[in-house]
Amino acid sequence: MRPATTSKGALCGRVVCTYHLAGHTGEVTGHSGLLNPILVGACGVPSASGLGFAPLILLIGRSVMTRAHAVGSIRRRGRRLFLPAVVGSVVLIGTLAAAAPPAPRPGAVTSITGQLNAVSAVSPSDAWAVGFTVIAGQPGAVPLIMHWNGTSWSKAKSPNIPFGELNGVSMVSATDGWAAGWSRNTGKIIILHWDGTSWTQVPTPSPGPETTLTAVSDTSPGNAWAVGWADRTQDGTQTITLHWNGSAWQHVASPSPGHQIPRAGVIGNELTGVAITSRMNAWAVGDYTVNGTDRQAALTLHWNGSRWARVPNLGGTSDSFLHGISMVSATDGWAVGGHRNTGKIIILRWNGSTWGQP
Repeated sequence: MRPATTSKGALCGRVVCTYHLAGHTGEVTGHSGLLNPILVGACGVPSASGLGFAPLILLIGRSVMTRAHAVGSIRRRGRRLFLPAVVGSVVLIGTLAAAAPPAPRPGAVTSITGQLNAVSAVSPSDAWAVGFTVIAGQPGAVPLIMHWNGTSWSKAKSPNIPFGELNGVSMVSATDGWAAGWSRNTGKIIILHWDGTSWTQVPTPSPGPETTLTAVSDTSPGNAWAVGWADRTQDGTQTITLHWNGSAWQHVASPSPGHQIPRAGVIGNELTGVAITSRMNAWAVGDYTVNGTDRQAALTLHWNGSRWARVPNLGGTSDSFLHGISMVSATDGWAVGGHRNTGKIIILRWNGSTWGQP
């Protein structure tokens, strides 16, 4: 067994490992959310006979399956395919052993089946991770929220939303935070709020018949953004940005430069990451269909306090995408992703004027 490499693939909010099984070699992936050494998502079936795991690599963005079959939540042009039969227990540790799983470390959670997609920490003793889990006797999955109290992870009570999954979480403080996702059953947006006592579902607009939220970011109780995409039968998918103004979530128009190509079945536009530093500065990343082709290109959008505008980047147009973003300030930030056709990673840096190579 050997560890997955970073020279071929994509930087993403997932973990990657390799396996050897019955003479076959492949890559297994699971979401890990933000770069954080205490969180690793579901990754294969540790108990399967003959299946061993190489050390996991924590990344930030979206993974590209380059060999054999990948296990977990596979993203294909704006779609996610959950394979419950092969998803193992959620493990909240830094790495997995290359052979038989070791005894659980302090803080490990090995009894919950499902997947974690994102994590946000307030302090060393206060962190939240979100995703989805399967409940015996209930069809589909329901939102999963885990909490770290400085000593151990525990499952937190969350609204029981049929076929619901959470893809993003962002905490402002111990008494204020957001989680975002969608319901496969209804195609509706899911946004949950933490008030220091409980997670509750908050009313949201409906930008399309089937809408997915992939990420959320906030800076204060009165300023948060959630992003994703909405399916529209005739126009393909369109980017979606929602803003929290302190009292309600509102749909705000955002650029969707790509157009669907019926013959290729390519989805038009999607946002998969968001980061904000103030009410006057926010960024969202994703990809869009290059007009007249069946290729995707990396997409960067900027909020200046009054509107979203597309900003050029050096991600390229050869089936490139961006999936993760983090902003230090209005003049310093990072965005990561990859190229679908070559499998090479993308790392871009914002210097206050351009998104270019670091």
